[in-house]
Amino acid sequence: MNTITANDQPSGIGIEEGIALHEILQIVWRKKKLIALAAVIGLVIGSLYASVKPDLYRSEALLIPVENSTNTNPLGGQLGGLAALAGLTSNTGGGNALVAIETAKSTHFLSKFIVRHELKVPLFASDGFNKATGNLDIDNNKYDVEQSVWLRSGKVAPEPSNLLAVNRLRQYLTIKEDARGFLTVTVEHESPKVAQRWVELLVTDINEHMRAKAVHQAKISIDYLTDQLESTPLSSMQRVFYGLIEDQTKNMLLAEVNPEFIFQTIDPAVVPERPFAPKKLQIVFAFGMLGTFLSIALVLIHSFILKLRS
Repeated sequence: MNTITANDQPSGIGIEEGIALHEILQIVWRKKKLIALAAVIGLVIGSLYASVKPDLYRSEALLIPVENSTNTNPLGGQLGGLAALAGLTSNTGGGNALVAIETAKSTHFLSKFIVRHELKVPLFASDGFNKATGNLDIDNNKYDVEQSVWLRSGKVAPEPSNLLAVNRLRQYLTIKEDARGFLTVTVEHESPKVAQRWVELLVTDINEHMRAKAVHQAKISIDYLTDQLESTPLSSMQRVFYGLIEDQTKNMLLAEVNPEFIFQTIDPAVVPERPFAPKKLQIVFAFGMLGTFLSIALVLIHSFILKLRS
């Protein structure tokens, strides 16, 4: 009786695998023209797709929170409650920076930002970036520039809501803080000028917003302390109130004269010269590889079906 040893089995399997791989290579070689044609078609489709994709430009600014040397509780432990009433227990510089970051991301702030700078037209009615003029083309079917009215199907339409505008703006805008505390504000847009301009405006507006808020709070504190000063007959308390009014006046003056109140710009936004996306060569290569692999798979499947039938 003939027996098959354990050493004989791997040898047989290896031969079959070698034959199968050899057949696959033969099939691919016989159909090399078809596979090459599919690769060329993939490259052409990839080139067309990459050409119609609009270029995107990225502009970003690098910021660092300003360390404000304000007293967190000028009254100390004895009059801490009075300090809270007067609005004198302020956050530290890091806390103010955190508030500013979340404010810049908030719907309320971004809504005012869009309205203030009239961004709804470029957000909703843009028809792409015109490299010849350096400006955005406006789709006349969406917005009538001469009459300043919104259109839909040739008829007057309501203006897009602020909430829709904020959601659209967030598609272009990124605000990110790293582990070191640096803040990066980034805008990606079809227009390099728009990308740079929006970053610049946002940084200016958040500084102005926090600065105006600090000035307003200081004025409220001064008014409160002045009322308390006039109502107390104690000379010791009057000296305390005079000192607190002086501190708040200094804080208000510092806020009024400092345009970079909450964030200092380390690296300002610039107009990018080259688009960062799409990666057109990568797109063309990917489509070429896709056409090659799909054609090989189809050729092998077709040959396998014919082999089964025979």
